[in-house]
Amino acid sequence: MFPAIAVMVGGGVALIRSPEPTMRSAIQHFAAGVIFCVLATELLPDLLHRRMPLVTVIGFSLGVAAMLGLKYFAERKIIKMPHRRTGRLP
Repeated sequence: MFPAIAVMVGGGVALIRSPEPTMRSAIQHFAAGVIFCVLATELLPDLLHRRMPLVTVIGFSLGVAAMLGLKYFAERKIIKMPHRRTGRLP
């Protein structure tokens, strides 16, 4: 129940005031850290116990490639639309 409440409160605050780019970056880094923590504690031990290192390496490689591709295309779009960089119109 707490995560649902946190999402609703955070969404309401974001509707009223858009976060600055530094705050947005901090939130994204925190979320990425949580995801890696879950992977390390929940999925990796099971995959290593089943002796599936190839699946683990392929999965992590595809995940990293997807994140880097997403970053590349997002930055490319920001460069084309500079007024979106700060979240404010000129």
